[in-house]
Amino acid sequence: MSQPSENTLYSGRYCWIRAVTESDLRALYPSAAVKSILAQYRPWLRGQTLDIEGVVRRHHWLAELNPPAEIEVLVLQKSTQTPIGLISLSSIDGINMKAELSVAFFMNPGSRAAVEALHWSLQWLFGQTPLYKLLFYVQPGNQAARKLLDALGASLEAVLVDEIVRDDGRRSDLCRYTLFRHQWDNGLPRERLRRLVPLVD
Repeated sequence: MSQPSENTLYSGRYCWIRAVTESDLRALYPSAAVKSILAQYRPWLRGQTLDIEGVVRRHHWLAELNPPAEIEVLVLQKSTQTPIGLISLSSIDGINMKAELSVAFFMNPGSRAAVEALHWSLQWLFGQTPLYKLLFYVQPGNQAARKLLDALGASLEAVLVDEIVRDDGRRSDLCRYTLFRHQWDNGLPRERLRRLVPLVD
């Protein structure tokens, strides 16, 4: 979409991470494939005609909040500059030092670029912010996501019964996983990621 700029947060070996722009929203959100992935953590995108102007207004409104309530970044495959996913930090609670982390890769979810982006996100959040606890929400049947969270050292904290309404109108449980700062700082998953996709300083 564009070359690395002042919006760049990280330029690694395999991925490039930068702030989401209005042009990104207009290019990505109308895609059915992208929308279906994003709807997993943005319920207001499910089962309705996309209001792209509303999405853009929401983006600009969130950008004006201080302290921020939500932060979203775009992940691109560095070699091709192709957008492959979005990483979002939401429900930011500065008092209790916790937030919800959502990861949505609509292309190449198992690639080194995706893994490097996840590694950078966790290291940045626990290394550069005062956050103590990250929350992850996933549907019980999403085994790929649950295996990833287990591999990261996250713990299943609770199963929320009938927490969400699915596209077919039925209710579904939701699993809540947590990852604490000390689990990340002292855990084997961090060391494995360092060996697999070491971050660029």
